[in-house]
Amino acid sequence: MKNAIELYESNKSWYDYLPERKFMILDFLPKCEGHTLSVGVHSFNKNDEAACNKECLYETIDIDDRCSNFGSSYKHTTVDFLDYNPNYKFDNIILFGVLGIPDGLGGYEYTLHKNESIISEKIDKILSKNGKVLLGPDIDPNSAAGENSYSTEDFWLDFIKKDNTLKERYDLETFFKGRSNLIIVLKKKKTLM
Repeated sequence: MKNAIELYESNKSWYDYLPERKFMILDFLPKCEGHTLSVGVHSFNKNDEAACNKECLYETIDIDDRCSNFGSSYKHTTVDFLDYNPNYKFDNIILFGVLGIPDGLGGYEYTLHKNESIISEKIDKILSKNGKVLLGPDIDPNSAAGENSYSTEDFWLDFIKKDNTLKERYDLETFFKGRSNLIIVLKKKKTLM
């Protein structure tokens, strides 16, 4: 696949069924420039880098080495997001499908579960000024988030309004509910002390 349209056409019915994924590959990724980090990879998003434009250095990380073959051809690292400390900052960070997922689901470790304040601090540390972060928490009670999960639309709305880091340093650009995930795009303020 060479671009976002080809990626979309390769599984059109799936992307049309999941507007949150369609947004990611047709709207968000094609606009990404510079260092872009996607956290968590699996077979269903192994071709996401095709949606990036030529100015995008698309990098992936995953906590589990079993997923490394689904990672970016540019750069993939097996590491926990909370432990990742590159010597550069990112212009874009994607945390789609890794939030709201309980630890141990599918045999994978999910260290981000119920660590939202630590996650926001980590994002702020490695995201450049004017950079964007896409949060895509799982909120479908019939999917991985689970029926008894805290991960709901109300929880995430409340979180982005009350978390000190996000409230003081970020502007909300996009918020919508997809079929299984929310799409929350936050932009780091350009004029920060």
